[in-house]
Amino acid sequence: MKKFISVLIGLAIFVLPLTTLAQGPNLFAIASDLTDPFFKILVAVALLFILYSAFTFITAGGDPGKIETAKSSLAYALLGLLVAFMAKAIGSLFQGLI
Repeated sequence: MKKFISVLIGLAIFVLPLTTLAQGPNLFAIASDLTDPFFKILVAVALLFILYSAFTFITAGGDPGKIETAKSSLAYALLGLLVAFMAKAIGSLFQGLI
């Protein structure tokens, strides 16, 4: 058992500098890794709202109130998609510049 522990400590002494001196990801890569899942969820939610507004428009039956609700829901969903893609593009632009 003592031999096993001494071998383990010896390996740790040789391997530790490799992990310590390894280059880690930069701040933008970490931020990108954290925001990518949120972006995908946001796009999925926006697409669900687009489908909801299409369903509301189809089932409105000529009711002007429901048609206006569907139009405004579609406009907000498209605005959300636009904001999401603009944020992703700005982040990629800054990551490419730095």
